[in-house]
Amino acid sequence: MTNKIDRERMAIELKQWLRSQGRYRTIRELEGPAGIPYSSLKDYFSGAAIPKGDRLERLTALTGVPSLLSVRPDAPSGSTAAGGLTGEQTAREVLMTLHRLVNELHYFKRGTAADRATLRRVVPARDVGYATTLLKAMYDEDQFQTWVYFADYSPEAR
Repeated sequence: MTNKIDRERMAIELKQWLRSQGRYRTIRELEGPAGIPYSSLKDYFSGAAIPKGDRLERLTALTGVPSLLSVRPDAPSGSTAAGGLTGEQTAREVLMTLHRLVNELHYFKRGTAADRATLRRVVPARDVGYATTLLKAMYDEDQFQTWVYFADYSPEAR
């Protein structure tokens, strides 16, 4: 790993995440959705071990815990994407980001109309439209090339 992870910090953040979200009450309830054995999850939540590989990706996507998000596998010497990551690694980052976004949006799905009004006040609709249109265009190369030609947008500064 290029970024070292503090086991104690990871354990604290995982426990905070478990207490703060409303979907899972215990570590055991995470076993199925995470696709990680209970004994391993217990080790991660206690700081006895750090997830690696697919387990790291699945736990990060499920929880969005910052200390897990900071861990990236070493990039091979031939990496070309921004930040020194390969296309494969960057695609996995996008996947984890999407999973984290979906998890965050569950709050507003379960929340009140006032919660959703706050989301609309804080997150500019233009930024949401840009991101969704860009993602959709990327799944059709001809559509993407046309989109790139006409797209001239910078997200609002916050």
